[in-house]
Amino acid sequence: TSTAGDSMSISGAATSTTGDSEIQLCLSLVQQLLQQEIQFLSLLQQLLQLQIQFLSLVQQLLQIEIQCLSLVLQLLQQEIQCLSLVQQLLQIEIQCLSLVLQL
Repeated sequence: TSTAGDSMSISGAATSTTGDSEIQLCLSLVQQLLQQEIQFLSLLQQLLQLQIQFLSLVQQLLQIEIQCLSLVLQLLQQEIQCLSLVQQLLQIEIQCLSLVLQL
């Protein structure tokens, strides 16, 4: 025959088993959460590496743009020199024409 004490013991064991399975479930969920967090951090790291590569490309592009602008500046300076020479030539031509008219 079973006594009240035996029935309490069985009930306590069932509660203990339920508690253990709840703890296991909780630990399993925490483990999954940590794995997802690791995946997220890994993706974030990849994103940051891509951003670094992108910024490096932007830096290279800006350096090329600076070189291009420098060449444009040189070209404009040469154009100014050329126009100055054309102006001098025109002044000489005017002087020549003036001398011709005096003859």
